Amino acid sequence: MNEQRMNEQENKELALQEEKALSSFLEQGAGTGFENVDSNDLQPNFLRICQAGHHFTEEANPSYKPGFKLGDFFDTSSNINMSNTVEIVVLGYFTNYCEWGPDDLGDFKGSHSVEDFNRAKKSLTQDKKNPSTYWNQEGNKLVETKNFFVYIPAYPELGILLFNLKSTGIGHSKKWLTNMSYVKHNGATAPMYASLWRLKTMYVSNDQNSWYAIGDKKNLNVERVGFVPSEHQKAVLEYRQTVSEWINSGTKIKYSEDVEESFDGSDLEESI
Repeated sequence: MNEQRMNEQENKELALQEEKALSSFLEQGAGTGFENVDSNDLQPNFLRICQAGHHFTEEANPSYKPGFKLGDFFDTSSNINMSNTVEIVVLGYFTNYCEWGPDDLGDFKGSHSVEDFNRAKKSLTQDKKNPSTYWNQEGNKLVETKNFFVYIPAYPELGILLFNLKSTGIGHSKKWLTNMSYVKHNGATAPMYASLWRLKTMYVSNDQNSWYAIGDKKNLNVERVGFVPSEHQKAVLEYRQTVSEWINSGTKIKYSEDVEESFDGSDLEESI
């Protein structure tokens, strides 16, 4: 029995020594190797909602994934199925205008800041059905997009994900941001990254199409769970710093892998 305890103690001490050695190794070279990498060399993965027509749900498609259902959340890096409910932390937020080719499956042409959009606005034509979409002289559409950098405590290995909303989703983002501003701590507005939010998809339809979203015209399926659990606070603070650097440096996000543009039916949604 004593020998067993001694072995356990030795193992603990050995593990502690290895942990200290690793920490020293990593601290000495913190950040090195990234000297020539700027924000435009980085590409976050996306948090998406599985929509009708997505290859995950088509049994004849080689990319078919058993268990995926319409309305399920997934990430675009490892395609983890998170069901129709996910709890996330918002690390940061920004608005931009994504430029797409003219047809429904148009290629991604680039993103534009709000400032660039405002300078070019006089030369653009606003879409009659969707006021958050504009057409330029080349025939491409510019779509107002609300972007949320998020962290998912249940899947910490995924790091920073980007969840974006457009069309009627802009109304959802406004309600959500308003709810965020109501969160207080000691009488002051809590940081955006301070709360854990539960998102749940719902079925939405109009005369032309149907899709899944985090709300409809009247309802928002986003509920505040509480403050970020203590075991995730360190990671949230570190990721928040990274996101802040991305936003402040004007990082250009590549949306060409963005399956939502082709499958969410948002171009057919009614006006907000």
